[in-house]
Amino acid sequence: MQIEEAKSIGEQLSRDLEFYADRGAAGRPPAFHGLARFWIGIIGLVCAGAATLEVLGPPLRDRASNVAYAPGLAGTILPGAEAPHAVTAPGPPPAAAFYRTAPAKPAAIPALPSAEAAATPRFPNLDPQPPEPQAPAAGPAAAGSTPRQPGTVQEALQTFRPAVLPAIPEPTMVTLPGGILRMGSNDDYSERPVHTVLIEPFLMARSAVTVQQWQACVDAKACTLQPKGRPDQPLTNASWDDASQYADWLSVETGKHYRLPTEAEWEYAARAGTDTRYSWGNAMAPGKASCKGCGEPVSMQNPPAAEAYPPNPFGLFGMGGGVAEWVADCWHRDYGDAPRVGTSAWDAPDCRERVLRGGSWVADAKYLRPSSRDYYDATVRYPTHGLRLVRTE
Repeated sequence: MQIEEAKSIGEQLSRDLEFYADRGAAGRPPAFHGLARFWIGIIGLVCAGAATLEVLGPPLRDRASNVAYAPGLAGTILPGAEAPHAVTAPGPPPAAAFYRTAPAKPAAIPALPSAEAAATPRFPNLDPQPPEPQAPAAGPAAAGSTPRQPGTVQEALQTFRPAVLPAIPEPTMVTLPGGILRMGSNDDYSERPVHTVLIEPFLMARSAVTVQQWQACVDAKACTLQPKGRPDQPLTNASWDDASQYADWLSVETGKHYRLPTEAEWEYAARAGTDTRYSWGNAMAPGKASCKGCGEPVSMQNPPAAEAYPPNPFGLFGMGGGVAEWVADCWHRDYGDAPRVGTSAWDAPDCRERVLRGGSWVADAKYLRPSSRDYYDATVRYPTHGLRLVRTE
């Protein structure tokens, strides 16, 4: 409607100018008539443009620039605005309407200015007025009242700051060098024959998975085993299926590849470059580990803390005593066809029994030897069974 009204005014001005041009050019040569109509057309366009501005108001860019240079308005939040960066502007129409995603209501068509109004400035938005002061709130807000809107951009950022999610307690990893492992022993038929295995460098957890670390998986509803004990104690009563479930969950949550160690990797880490019966020597010594016959009384219900005893030469805690730790391999009665590469787990079709290493805090001392092997049903939980993870970069 505004555009049609402006067009009507321009056409009327053009007709009036042409009428007076014809009267003024009466009796003149024909060339004068053409020149007069040319200049009258130019004047008509100028007048029509002025009338259009009178009807439609100043250009949008003038209004926007008026907002950009309006003093004292930077950082003020528009009440009810959807975006925290919207700003207020004085005078109609609100400049913040140009920054909202929702369209503003169209303004009413202004009437043509009267003769008295012709002397007033036609672009009031170029002379902004300061915003009206608001009375400060008297005391704290009453119960049930609307919360105060943030008044600055900084306050808005504080209001909409996202919550920080708690970090997942990952195991502390130790980098182990590669080498050659003489795997097995002649102490038991299941540990024969002694054979050579190539071990590549890998990362192994410094201790068995603790109650605190496992609890994060339970809280995420990804692990079903409810842990018992202090946060610093190793997890107990875990089946092989539980251990695999935890490794898969931790890998997804962290974007890193966690898994159970192979049997060869576990023995290599437990020996820590030694060739003695234990990593500290050929005889059990008090204060080295927790077990029956290790020189100290033990609790039959609770294992010691995961890092209660000194680490082995690789810096690993509890590689004998503590909890019996699941590894990836299926159980085989001896090493007749065992893999010769440490990263290869020795699996089998329809495997039901998996290997455990390290003895436990209630086992005899002979089961704490790095070469000692045991096994159990993969789906069954047992109070002395836990796990330790390795990580592939």
